[in-house]
Amino acid sequence: MADGSTTLPEELPWDWVDRGWPERREHERKSVILPAKIDTADGTLDCLTMDISAGGARLHIVETFDASHPVTLVLDGFGRFDARVAWRATAEIGLQFTDAPADVAARLASVL
Repeated sequence: MADGSTTLPEELPWDWVDRGWPERREHERKSVILPAKIDTADGTLDCLTMDISAGGARLHIVETFDASHPVTLVLDGFGRFDARVAWRATAEIGLQFTDAPADVAARLASVL
């Protein structure tokens, strides 16, 4: 449209609205709200763990840091989890744990 607005057609040519994206995660995630810290090359930052699995976690984080370096998620009562940043959005990041999933699952058994 000339005015810069966007409209959707009445019928979409694909069924993504009904079907959604296929699940690609290898490990089932559990919704949690756990205060945590993330150790980065730039220092230690406070964050909230929003969901977690044996393979990774989604964190709410406000501060920015160099996500190209390995990080460590520190969860009180569960320990330290080495990870890499898999994705980053405005106030969230996704971590992929580098520890063996079986080891992570054993340490997180009470929440998984």
